[in-house]
Amino acid sequence: MSDNWEFALQNCSGELLYPIADKILLHKDTLKDIMEGAEKYNRDIYSFCHAELDDNYTKLNYPRWTVFSTQKILSAAFSGDRTLYSTYGLRGYSMVISKKMFNHMINKYGKVLLPLAPDFTLAFMATLHTDSFCYCTNKYFRYNRNCSSNGFSAGYGGALALEYLYAYNYDKNDAVSFVPINVFTIWNSVLNDFIRVCKHCNISYEIDKIDNVNYFKRLYSELVHIHTTFHISMDDSFKKMFDYINHNLTGNERIIMYDYIMNFKLCTVNTVNVQSLVHSLGVLLKNKMKKYFNIIVKILSGIGQYGR
Repeated sequence: MSDNWEFALQNCSGELLYPIADKILLHKDTLKDIMEGAEKYNRDIYSFCHAELDDNYTKLNYPRWTVFSTQKILSAAFSGDRTLYSTYGLRGYSMVISKKMFNHMINKYGKVLLPLAPDFTLAFMATLHTDSFCYCTNKYFRYNRNCSSNGFSAGYGGALALEYLYAYNYDKNDAVSFVPINVFTIWNSVLNDFIRVCKHCNISYEIDKIDNVNYFKRLYSELVHIHTTFHISMDDSFKKMFDYINHNLTGNERIIMYDYIMNFKLCTVNTVNVQSLVHSLGVLLKNKMKKYFNIIVKILSGIGQYGR
């Protein structure tokens, strides 16, 4: 995916580059509003609220672009907290950069969009090479949640995520090789990407300057609330179940199933009572998603055939 994004951006001919994926649907005013900001402020980065449009959202007719320093964003990241990148929309789908900046980085480093998360590594590279950016509070896109997701798959170490890792000769340990605590979670792996980008740019990242209390709190929170389960050993049948959910259920169904299973706390121990989970899932599936019940039960029972 990183290579695909980079190839696409290298072959763009415009003055501004806006990387979006095939699962993104833009608001009709998106490009117009971005151009208004670009014509007024002439910056190398424009970002907006990284949150999805919903039916009740009312977009501002006159976008309020505000200039911010990148120093605050970078200082937080160097202390081990990359949260502000999401707060200010500095990631894929909600960030636009200048072609001039992109070409400068390509010429200097040879590669810009590093794995594992190119939507973040592009933002990391860009903010390291400019002192300010423009931000607008408007929301401009919707997700198509009916397609398979690398991020969802990464949460439990599914086939799609592993395939992506293997394409770069990585495993889950490589995804957290630079951070203080080498345990895989999504949050931790993205921070690891920031350090990877710094190394790529020959910029010093001093681990001993990380705010260890805040870093541990963030990591602990993700582990305890089971936002990701890649760090815990799971029976293959569970991975097959999650893969089936990822590839076959629609976005809303997938979220319901994933949240329900997480609430069941199937990963609080390494050995899970499959029969207990099947019984518990049966109540939900028979009422809300009956068509998937028999398939998932067969997968969990080890007698079903799994296929995309």
